[in-house]
Amino acid sequence: MRRGLTQKELAERAGVSVRTVRKLEQGESDTPAHDTVHRLARALRVRTATLSAGPDAAPPDDGDVADWEAVRRAAEGTHKSSPDREPDAAGVDAGCAEAVRLVLASRFAGVRALLPALLCDADALVAASGGDGPARAARSRARQLTGFMLGQTWQLAGAAEVLALALDDAAGDPATERAAAAWLAWARLRGGDLDGCASLASDWADRSEPRLTRASRDEIAAWGRFQVLVATVAARDNRAGEASSALRWARAAAVAGGPDFIPAANRWDVFGPRTVEMAAGEIAVVQGDPGKALAIAGHLDGRGFPVPRNWLRSRLDVAAAHAARREDAEAIAVLAGVRDAAPEWLGHQRGPRNTVAAVLGRSKRAIAPEVRVLADAVRLPL
Repeated sequence: MRRGLTQKELAERAGVSVRTVRKLEQGESDTPAHDTVHRLARALRVRTATLSAGPDAAPPDDGDVADWEAVRRAAEGTHKSSPDREPDAAGVDAGCAEAVRLVLASRFAGVRALLPALLCDADALVAASGGDGPARAARSRARQLTGFMLGQTWQLAGAAEVLALALDDAAGDPATERAAAAWLAWARLRGGDLDGCASLASDWADRSEPRLTRASRDEIAAWGRFQVLVATVAARDNRAGEASSALRWARAAAVAGGPDFIPAANRWDVFGPRTVEMAAGEIAVVQGDPGKALAIAGHLDGRGFPVPRNWLRSRLDVAAAHAARREDAEAIAVLAGVRDAAPEWLGHQRGPRNTVAAVLGRSKRAIAPEVRVLADAVRLPL
């Protein structure tokens, strides 16, 4: 009403159906997808958080909840195992290293099988040490991995709880603490808690701001990662000026830190110039500028990229940009490449479901075989 729009005009500007707008106004739908809320907010020129009643719960699949029960119980301290030897910091770190290897390979089942014993060993290590700093830092890393994997499978409440514990464990170890705070902010963003993510990421960006001429690469990367989070959440909340400013600082950090690398305290993440540009592409998609996203992607390639998952994540944005331009064949081809590279990981990503659904919604013919295969890969019911 303030913008002088009819339901039909709002729906057209937002790229949603009139039925969606009508159901929301009449209270028949109180859990819209975050992307829908963002589209409406962008069309109305207000913050996304203004229209959102709270975080997007994004409930996990029942199968994932069942599969990860032992991991959740271990994270809560209710799953007990009997280690064949007294846990030590080297053993816990070795377990974390193996888990990281599986994470980088997007082998979810392998990580799921390893984590319960690793978490129990980390608890035993902390108990045996009397809760000293190094033992708690080791447990923080195990908990960060756990929170990340729970977040990947959309068990967001559990992810936030475990990552909050990881942040508490990391107190006194600055590098581990920064990594835990960044993953907690990521979990909030993944769950649609824009204000929660913005508050945490902004606070830690201020806390960790380095002197670029003296700071280590890891310190620069940690600060740059918080700036990427600030930019991403601001873009999703329709605060373009803040997004642009934070992205500019992230680019400065990337230049100061040099080529993309894996930080020592965060072995399943990466930071550098290409990482920041991939984030810029995601932001362009969020802001409704698919042409800009594709132009950014045209200057990037994944050869030799340290963390394949991050590169594949950017390919999902490329597919979404093609779909937004109604270049459906190109979108499907990009997603097929991601499926071939990391099928288990792709099955847990929700953005591609929207991309495939958009392609299907425009199809006036029988579903092509390659689209049917992709729908199965992204768990989209036909």
